[in-house]
Amino acid sequence: MPQQRRNKKIGTVLIQNMEKNNGFNDEVINIYTRTLYQNILREVDRQNISYNALSRTTGISKSTIARLFNSSTVKSISVATLFKISAALNIEPSSVIPNMNFNVTDYQGIFAELIKELDPIAKSLILEQVSSMVSAINTYKREKEITQ
Repeated sequence: MPQQRRNKKIGTVLIQNMEKNNGFNDEVINIYTRTLYQNILREVDRQNISYNALSRTTGISKSTIARLFNSSTVKSISVATLFKISAALNIEPSSVIPNMNFNVTDYQGIFAELIKELDPIAKSLILEQVSSMVSAINTYKREKEITQ
């Protein structure tokens, strides 16, 4: 099996396991994926690396890199791509993978830390998104309770 196909299969299996074992729905997976891309992009920006340089270092085409970071649609990332980009940034892949630990107790502190450097308009947009996510999660829980 070619490496690229194997990586996509690994990603698909991981998502299926997350859905089956933890009850994650598409919305949670989309949020997770967007957060992963944002974390990578934040590191690219922090290191002031251009897409051209990232493309040359990773062997990933510039158009693919641009699509990964500039598209508003949620897409998957292969394990190989994650490792190539991480190696180019000289970071551990785990450093950009979102924390899916839902046992955190200081939500306000974490939220405040995440948004502290944003302007008021961006903070308002994030609050709207969080509100929308909470609504989607509550709807998911209600639908799950009905089917059980």
